[in-house]
Amino acid sequence: MSYAHVGKTIRLKRILKDGKAVIFAFDHGVEHGPSGFPEMYVNPRKILSKVVDVVDGVMMLPGMAAPVGDIWGNKTSLIVKVTSKTILRPEDTRHLQSPFGTVEEAISLGTDAVAATVYWGSEFEDHMLRLWVDVKFTKDSEFHIPVYHPEKVVDTTGAGDAFVAGLLTALRKGYEIKDAVRYAVIVAGIKVSRLGSHEIPTEEEVEDIIAKLKE
Repeated sequence: MSYAHVGKTIRLKRILKDGKAVIFAFDHGVEHGPSGFPEMYVNPRKILSKVVDVVDGVMMLPGMAAPVGDIWGNKTSLIVKVTSKTILRPEDTRHLQSPFGTVEEAISLGTDAVAATVYWGSEFEDHMLRLWVDVKFTKDSEFHIPVYHPEKVVDTTGAGDAFVAGLLTALRKGYEIKDAVRYAVIVAGIKVSRLGSHEIPTEEEVEDIIAKLKE
């Protein structure tokens, strides 16, 4: 068992207690600025102090997480958001998420996980995905996973959600990142062969296809 697997398992258990988690997302300040909030809540310390004892984790940008480490540290898990957007941009590019930090910075803060936003189906989807890959992986750890092609594509609705669900499922099962992505690709591939956004495959179906592809 690798060190990475042990560390990942410990971090996931800190976030997902009993397989579920309540996460307080506190990454919106950079988008709206202080003018979007009542003056008494501009200070992040006041907001975090009200929720830190009742949530399983907090999600913040690295620049926001650092000065309030004494509030969340040893009390709840930390998820560092490494992308964000701002209304200071021209209106036609306001939904473009850009990197606001690195995985290395997040690890230095003691994060249990990193997060990034991709607006699936938007005109910036491909660009945001490329940025996320640039943030997440170093050149030495890049890899390619081929698309899983079902016999017939019936409905692509929910394919992105199926991929994310498959990725999270695989990571919780202890898969390394490359195998987890392969698992998610197969989940999405099976989904598009079925009508309806909720017609996702079972774990047994995915495992069966993985086994057949290895033959």
